[in-house]
Amino acid sequence: IETFPESVCFLKSLKRIAARSNRLLELPASIGQLEALESLDLKANRLTYLPASIGQLSMLKLLDVSHNACGDDCLEALAMSLASNTTLVKLAIDGYGASASALKSVATAMARNRSLLDVALPERDAAAAAGDVAQK
Repeated sequence: IETFPESVCFLKSLKRIAARSNRLLELPASIGQLEALESLDLKANRLTYLPASIGQLSMLKLLDVSHNACGDDCLEALAMSLASNTTLVKLAIDGYGASASALKSVATAMARNRSLLDVALPERDAAAAAGDVAQK
């Protein structure tokens, strides 16, 4: 599927969305209305941005947005929207070729989150980010 059904966003007691390996291009802003959502798996789609309303998912424990078409701007926006989240346990953002700046934005945003146990970032992204720092 390429379009996430907006009607799903009205299922207030929904706890898990597994939409990995589709061809999703975007998410509706109303995704933030899913107040009980604990797990959002969007791995391996074609997302180029993530709505700021993801930050409203106050029960979110797992977010996997790895291997999408998001770049640094998308990761920095995600970092800003997750800055107030204190329930996230696992964040998967690998597969972006992220710069050191974008990774720093994510780290800074998640600094207040005491429940975060796992951040998935493959070595090639970390090595590329380290290379960005070394070149400056």
